Amino acid sequence: MARSLLTASTMVSLMLLLSRVSGLVREQVIGARLGLSQEADAVLFLLTFPDILVGVLLSGGFGAALIPVLSQADKQARIVLLRRMVKWTLFCALVMVAILWVGQNVVVSLTVPTLDISAVPGLSTGYTLSLIAVLLAAVIGVASAYLNVTGYYSLPALSVLVFNGVIILYFGFGVAAFGMNLMMFGCVLVIANLLRFAVQMSRMTEVLSKVNVTASFPDGFVLRFAQGVFAFSLIVAMPMLFRSLYAAAGPGALAEFNYALRLFELPMGVLISVIPILFLPLLSRIGNSNDPAFKKTLLLALELALGLGMIAAVLLGLFALPIVTVLFGYGALAGDGVAGISQAVQIMMIGLPFQAMFQALAAGLNATNRTRFVLFITCGAFIGSVVIYLLLTLTGFDPKMAAMSGFVIFHIFAFVAAFGTTLGIGAVRILPKMLLPSVQIGVLAGLCAWLNPWLRDGAVRLWEVGAVTVLAVLLLFLIRPLIKQLATMRDTAQEE
Repeated sequence: MARSLLTASTMVSLMLLLSRVSGLVREQVIGARLGLSQEADAVLFLLTFPDILVGVLLSGGFGAALIPVLSQADKQARIVLLRRMVKWTLFCALVMVAILWVGQNVVVSLTVPTLDISAVPGLSTGYTLSLIAVLLAAVIGVASAYLNVTGYYSLPALSVLVFNGVIILYFGFGVAAFGMNLMMFGCVLVIANLLRFAVQMSRMTEVLSKVNVTASFPDGFVLRFAQGVFAFSLIVAMPMLFRSLYAAAGPGALAEFNYALRLFELPMGVLISVIPILFLPLLSRIGNSNDPAFKKTLLLALELALGLGMIAAVLLGLFALPIVTVLFGYGALAGDGVAGISQAVQIMMIGLPFQAMFQALAAGLNATNRTRFVLFITCGAFIGSVVIYLLLTLTGFDPKMAAMSGFVIFHIFAFVAAFGTTLGIGAVRILPKMLLPSVQIGVLAGLCAWLNPWLRDGAVRLWEVGAVTVLAVLLLFLIRPLIKQLATMRDTAQEE
């Protein structure tokens, strides 16, 4: 029986939240066990290297090209195309792994300059085992795309939860019993990825069955895949660039930006990423940007992105200081450190609704095979934001403010360009209706700030926790028409 999109989105958000929390617990367990040491640097490098590598070099192509093609294919053709994609991805990953294995010293010195691969016992073997994890992560990326197309949206997040669980168990109990060994950790990393893949395969058993059809990727698929990869790489590179520019303000500035960025990414990972996950396959099945159903569905995604983006921006921006105090206000970060991070968070949150809407519009462009526009928009926004930064710097702006302004401008430019490309200039007339809930959200936020004169002292009071909860409920109430639409729209992917 088909589920409503509201049910699907709720499940995905819950699983994404749990996977993010498990990732935080994973980092806390590793930190408690290894502290600030070379072993900790080595472990975090081996742990994150496979997913980062696959994320930058392949994931953009999965969203831009693979998901739309699989969504438009029938069940048997989809299986054939999936098998072809797995073979192609494994071949590319094997070439990449061979290069990384030969140049392991260069890779480690570039990514973690403080690490000496020959001076840390077991790092060389652990690095080799992590390359096996790269192969598994590449296949897992393809499998995640297939699961999103077939309606099992929450399973990729569940597989991450299992992966993190294995790592937590190892550092919680394994290291205490057997001691810290990077070769053993490499083996655990491979096992965790195998279990992650097994969780995904539990809903993909049909791909092992025999099929009697032939299918091939449409013309231009490789080009669209490459365009998706380059566009995603720019999106990943943008915050890293502005983090480096922000660091010009002096010692500790880079860490300040990095901590603020983690809070910016939290709603992006838990709430906003649900929109392309759900709507990209749905829009791809319609496949025609001139179809009224396509426009209606895209506008729903856009309004939902704006509503959720505004809610997250208001809550995190308004309560930035108390939230940062709870998360980071310990030891050396207490006091001025917390104040600096919270100010950075408040500025970053201006760009969050625009980034959310850009994600929705990019899904519409990818669904209709217009990936080149996503690439052009991303390149244009990247160049424009750098130009704004340079102009502000030349006029004597504070380096921090100039870098933060560039970060926010990137998201604004990307949204404006994507809006004009996807819906046309004439669609500007729909903006007042879309912005009405946002104005109401802003009024509620201002009222909350006026009622709470202690909001800027960083202290966390029980009633403030209740105030955040009440405000979140009120904000959700403002977007209830969108929630009703999600409840009436059915997800038929699992019935195909």
